[in-house]
Amino acid sequence: MAHSSRRILSPANRTVKALARLKRRRAREQKSEILVEGAREISRALKRVVPLAFLVWEERIAPEEARVLQTNPDIPRILLSEAAFQKIAYRENPSGLILHARVEMPRLEAFSPGPLVLVAVGIEKPGNLGAMMRTADACGAGLIAAETNVDPYNPNVIRASTGVVFSLPWALASREAALRWLKARGFTLVASSPHARTTYWETDFTGPTAIVVGPEHSGLEDAWLNAADVRVAIPMYGEADSLNASVSAALLLYEALRQRNSNLYPPA
Repeated sequence: MAHSSRRILSPANRTVKALARLKRRRAREQKSEILVEGAREISRALKRVVPLAFLVWEERIAPEEARVLQTNPDIPRILLSEAAFQKIAYRENPSGLILHARVEMPRLEAFSPGPLVLVAVGIEKPGNLGAMMRTADACGAGLIAAETNVDPYNPNVIRASTGVVFSLPWALASREAALRWLKARGFTLVASSPHARTTYWETDFTGPTAIVVGPEHSGLEDAWLNAADVRVAIPMYGEADSLNASVSAALLLYEALRQRNSNLYPPA
């Protein structure tokens, strides 16, 4: 049975204030609650049966968001005034629909990927982590975010990942925990390094492989490089001395995918 909307007009309302606090990381971590904006991102969260509280909307809702609202009639919803909605929206030009959801931080012990894993080390920008999640999802890989200060439920991560943060196998980990987990399961560690003598396309990615990519400004620390089974370089011929971390990850992941599916895409 469809829920009727409770209506809130004032931006000073207690519920509105509580939702607005979730734009801050500390509040998200304390409450284990997040806000999700965007029709695609909300739809993907709903598909993964993320524990829900309610949908928040305003009457100037965009058509795509309105369809999400209409196709999920059993989820409680709150109708806000434009001023109240603007207070909780993260995006500069919100589309009129926000999902309030409860989440858990995935544990490494419960991490269950296939034979390809991306280890994103020391990533500092939410957009980069979200883009790496999106690429890992496209390649059928899992992702370990190691030694990062980025909140995986940051709104910019959710947006850059297009919502696959809710379906991708991922976990946060320290260096020690990540290496222990990978070694115990027989993964070959392939580390990206500009000083490597082997290019990434000369490397065998067909077995259980963990691709390790570090921050673009400094690269991987020696502890990661020393732990790697193979170091690979991405050749660069221009003046730039580094690639965006998410681009490096995409090149290596798609080379792994190409090798694993070479029988599906034979040379012309």
